[in-house]
Amino acid sequence: MRTPARLIALLMTVTMVPVAAAPAAQAAPDCGSGPDGQTTIWRISDVRKSYVNTGLFSNWVYPKYAPGQVTFNESDTSAWTGTVSASLTAEAGVVFAKASTTVGVSIAKTWSKTKSWSYSMDIPKDKDHKYRMRQRQETRRFDAKKFRWKYKESTGRCGYVRVKAGWGHYPRITATTLIWSLQKKKING
Repeated sequence: MRTPARLIALLMTVTMVPVAAAPAAQAAPDCGSGPDGQTTIWRISDVRKSYVNTGLFSNWVYPKYAPGQVTFNESDTSAWTGTVSASLTAEAGVVFAKASTTVGVSIAKTWSKTKSWSYSMDIPKDKDHKYRMRQRQETRRFDAKKFRWKYKESTGRCGYVRVKAGWGHYPRITATTLIWSLQKKKING
């Protein structure tokens, strides 16, 4: 059976349909700087007072049969170094600089004091616990967040977007914030 020539010509005719080009992806607009003229800012929040051990401790005393006294009488160095969370290590200097103007008290990256310490405290009769004195330094612990001014697709506008978060913890700069306290520990067996 022969296919008519007219049908073959019809089958071979190609219809050209114009295809619209896909729209080019729009680049995010250049946001420049924020309303305060900055492209990056840090925010320090939730500043809390705390105390950390300085490394000075008396010997343990066991007041099993009678009340007594625990003493610390030595020439030694009291010290503590501030820290930041691992997420902020690369920018620890910036975090410290911002916190220094924000936390409301004078803080230091590292604090130490060498002197002759002489303190004593009374302890009760206690057959189940041992006691010692410990020295602690006042500190400030806080949350730190870094924001960058950039285009936010979710809102279609420029704004500050959080790009990093963590915490910092630094000692007060003065020895007047040192405290001595009793540490109590259960005697095993």
